[in-house]
Amino acid sequence: MGNKIIARQKAISLLEKYHIKKPPIDITSIVKKEGLSISERPFDDEISAVLDLSDSTSPVIYVNRNHGDNRKKFS
Repeated sequence: MGNKIIARQKAISLLEKYHIKKPPIDITSIVKKEGLSISERPFDDEISAVLDLSDSTSPVIYVNRNHGDNRKKFS
């Protein structure tokens, strides 16, 4: 099964889990409910976000604080 298909299935599963039927989708809320935290850090412009799994009990998504809000949401 391709990565796009797997990603789509996982996204649908999350939408169903949180009873989301239509946009807008509060991505930050879903991320936190799934046990991840989000933090902003300055990165070079080429980097939008980094997923840190070094502590498996509390993974962190670091987003580039220099990017706009819409870019941060979809990183």
